[in-house]
Amino acid sequence: GSPTADIDYQNSDTTLIIIWTGSDTASGIAQYEYALGTAAAASNTVAWTNAGTSTADTLTGLSLTEDSTYYLSARATDVAENLSVVASGDGITIDLTAPVGTIVNDGTGDDIAYTGSDSTLSAVWSAFTETVSGISKYEYAIGTSSGGTAVVDWTNNTTDTSVTKAGLTLTSGTVYYISIKATDNAENESTTITSNGVIVDTDGPIAGTVLDGLGTDIDWTNSTSVLTATWSGFSDTLSGIQKYEYAIGTSSGGTAVVDWTNNTTDTSVTKAGLTLTNGTTYYLSVRAADNVGNVSTIVTSDGITIDTDVPTISSVIEGSPTADIDYQNSDTTLIIVWTGSDTASGIAQYEYALGTAAAASNTVAWTNAGTSTADTLTGLSLTEDSTYYLSARATDVAENLSVVASGDGVTIDLTAPAGTIVNDGTGDDIAYSG
Repeated sequence: GSPTADIDYQNSDTTLIIIWTGSDTASGIAQYEYALGTAAAASNTVAWTNAGTSTADTLTGLSLTEDSTYYLSARATDVAENLSVVASGDGITIDLTAPVGTIVNDGTGDDIAYTGSDSTLSAVWSAFTETVSGISKYEYAIGTSSGGTAVVDWTNNTTDTSVTKAGLTLTSGTVYYISIKATDNAENESTTITSNGVIVDTDGPIAGTVLDGLGTDIDWTNSTSVLTATWSGFSDTLSGIQKYEYAIGTSSGGTAVVDWTNNTTDTSVTKAGLTLTNGTTYYLSVRAADNVGNVSTIVTSDGITIDTDVPTISSVIEGSPTADIDYQNSDTTLIIVWTGSDTASGIAQYEYALGTAAAASNTVAWTNAGTSTADTLTGLSLTEDSTYYLSARATDVAENLSVVASGDGVTIDLTAPAGTIVNDGTGDDIAYSG
């Protein structure tokens, strides 16, 4: 099979190189003969042929059968006509079929679509099918097009069915393809198979914004155990967002209260079981990681402050815009005034009610006054000689509700005083005065 070394397989079924050596210490070699067959010393393929004193030949025009083994046999005759014992080779098997591959996965296991490395690429493949001579070697190449070799030209990978190539200079956003071919021991070369490509992604996700609360941003809460937040505007145009993480601290970006915690791909969080301090501001931070491990910049909410102090209603006035009165002569209209305060989150709204007892609302139900501290009730049907009490309460921005404060009441008096007789003088009526 070779002019220089014995080989066990070849990919030609029509030609065979044969070589032998011999010696004779007396009269010398007169001639060599060779034969080829499917067993040692057999001549069923090529009959015994006189080669003279040549020690090599190239057989042509053969019709050898794939996966069959052929044995060269040789014998020598010396000048004295002594015939040597027949010597046979170990055989050469015909292999005309190239190895066949199936699929190449980017990565080191299941096929990946993205990689976060800009210097290393990996691939793995199933062993190529080769039923006769066996695989001699695999080769790989890397390019930016399917089957391309511009990044790494064909490189011997021995018989390993995986490769990790380091020291590369890869560009984020570019697709790289790894191609594989196999050569068998008869030097048949397979068709090249190529991965479906892996995209380099070294860019972290784009960060969005974080709001305290689950709707619009809030600055205050009266809970000492629960914080909520929602976020939007994060994006990743390559491998996509794989997860969000959040942390909570008492400074912007801090993690002292809750360290970084996986929130899957949910874009809101409600964290319970906390121990929060009244008057302290807490900040919730969020970062995103994409599917190859790139992490976005950290974005932090503007903070939410704990307020557990209830507002205070300091005064309630009935019947006048400036001073409290105890009686009035209208049964349809009533001026009401109140004052209140909140030292933390501030007043969000006042509510008032009117009833025939303190804190009662049987005349006017509880009514939202916004942040106004006065109103004029009209269209009433008040009862003479009944006393009506204004009640007020306040809710602050943190949703703390004050204690209800009530006035001392205003009594309805619709009847003017009625007189009888007036006497001149200081006692009984007099007719004259001196």
